[in-house]
Amino acid sequence: MVCETCAQLSWELERLALQENEFKEIFQELSNQCKKYSCDLLDMCRSTEEVIAVLNRRGDGEDDDSHLTLARLKMALKYNQKQNEKSSAVCQFVAHPNCQQLLTSEWYGGLPVWRGRNWVVKVLLCVSLITCIPLIALLYLLFPRSRIGLLIRSPFMKFIYHSASFGFFLMLLVLASTRTEGSERSRQNLRGPPLSIVEWLIFFWVVGMVWSECKQLWEEGFKAYLRQWWNWLDFIMLSLYLATFSLKAVAYLYTAERFGPRTLERGHWPNNDPTLVSEGVFAVANVFSFARIIYLFQTNPHLGPLQISLGCMVIDIAKFLFIFFLVLTSFACGLNQLYWYYDANTEYCEVRPDGRPVNCQRNHDAFMTIGNTFTTLFWSLFGIGNPKSTDLVEDDRFIETVGQGLFMSYHVAAIVVLINMLIAMMTKSFQVIEDHADREWKFARSKLWMSYFDEGSTMPPPFNIIISPKSVYYFFRGLVTQCHRDIKVGQEERYVGKDRIKMNGMVPRDDTSSNTHYQEVMRRLVSRYIHQAKKQLRQGGVNEDDLLEIKQDISSLRYELREDRRNEAERNAAHMEALKQDLMHSHDWDAFKMEIVDAIRDEIKNLLQTHSPSLSSSVLYQTHLYTEF
Repeated sequence: MVCETCAQLSWELERLALQENEFKEIFQELSNQCKKYSCDLLDMCRSTEEVIAVLNRRGDGEDDDSHLTLARLKMALKYNQKQNEKSSAVCQFVAHPNCQQLLTSEWYGGLPVWRGRNWVVKVLLCVSLITCIPLIALLYLLFPRSRIGLLIRSPFMKFIYHSASFGFFLMLLVLASTRTEGSERSRQNLRGPPLSIVEWLIFFWVVGMVWSECKQLWEEGFKAYLRQWWNWLDFIMLSLYLATFSLKAVAYLYTAERFGPRTLERGHWPNNDPTLVSEGVFAVANVFSFARIIYLFQTNPHLGPLQISLGCMVIDIAKFLFIFFLVLTSFACGLNQLYWYYDANTEYCEVRPDGRPVNCQRNHDAFMTIGNTFTTLFWSLFGIGNPKSTDLVEDDRFIETVGQGLFMSYHVAAIVVLINMLIAMMTKSFQVIEDHADREWKFARSKLWMSYFDEGSTMPPPFNIIISPKSVYYFFRGLVTQCHRDIKVGQEERYVGKDRIKMNGMVPRDDTSSNTHYQEVMRRLVSRYIHQAKKQLRQGGVNEDDLLEIKQDISSLRYELREDRRNEAERNAAHMEALKQDLMHSHDWDAFKMEIVDAIRDEIKNLLQTHSPSLSSSVLYQTHLYTEF
């Protein structure tokens, strides 16, 4: 749970960094520290078993060693576990070599002969696999559990077939857009024509892609589906195609009844004709379809960073367009307010002496309406405009001067300032991606690869719309399981506690072994991390932590010395008190006093005997007096 907690905490800190601008740098630094810690733990792995234990952990006590789910890697991709451009860390969880090595081995697991081959063999192998798509699809529909079925369900094979399916779809779009046959030309004046063979194939492909997107939305959830920008592109593209075929159906069924004759020159068609609208929507959908092929560039190490840079530039362009629209609107309103009083339809002519008008002129309608003003200002950015559009035939010098000043100010603000600002923003985004091209590409490639690791969506469009025996079996098995579960629930309501468990034969799942294995792996990784951190601190010389540790040691030594001194004083006092008590209890004080006096007398007598008699008598007298006293 360590890596999961770090990912969630870093995500929460980044969210707080966006909300709390006052502490933005602090939150970002803490978020990067959490990311670096999880990456350092992955760096401590010394075997594939430990890497699998870390990446395959589901969380909440759920772990399945029999099936490689890479749940922790999916969580890292979900929480966007990569350092931002301001971080100095060089490690990234998703782009870590241990993680990428395991992911690559599982990606090519279904086709191990692919790796290590030159590009010629790869192209031939890819072409042969794509050529056999109908046969392989038939085999998979009939025998989904066979060896061929398991091979098709591998992530790499699913990627090849889905990419080939989308390539065929683009080829159909090209055929639908470049029809030159006489029979097709004869349909140009036909309102609501029936669908051709190519259009029917496109329809089936669209239905298959819609069904695939619905399954993806069901499996991932609504929020996770919306987090991926490419899903937005798919949604717009498929919505346009569905609108196209709906309009074609309306035009085919109701044109003769509500919109006039079916065969009519195109110049006489109404502007809201369903056929015209469907053709316009179909053209826009084709643009989105061909733009989606950029999504596949993420698998290439050379085109992948360019595709990521392009995505960042699109964000910069969206920011720029917001500011540019404000500038454009301000100048458009000003110029339109200045020129709308003048009529563009009135002619001003010179009259000859004979009364005939010559040199007739009209005012330019570039700024007469707000729509024309927006159009003129926009196209003037690309040099498509007339500098004389600010002139008036009324020869109003003040209005013309103000108009020319606004027009020139607009070009300076838009071209010199805003366009160069956009170029600087795009250059910065490209440089940021270029500085971390390898990590950014691996992160984007991992997101693309992980979308093919989940079960389901094996067959590409339009083969996925075919109801297979496996789907029928799963459907009826789900119905039986649901009915059986409802019966169990009804029976369990009459029992509580252990009786209910005994009746249904339900045994709680024992995850002790898997949890113990995971905890043991994480304990080893954390121990290695701590050991590595201490080793780096020792090799780094004296730092603030070392000084703090020395200070704590000195304080501890001082405290120990004070304690020893106080204990020694207490021991001496106790020893003297014990000696005094022994003396008081072991002798009689009167007898002890007499012994001392006798000892002193004997000492004095010995002293007197060694000196003169006079001195002896004097000393004896004094001693007698002292003793009497």
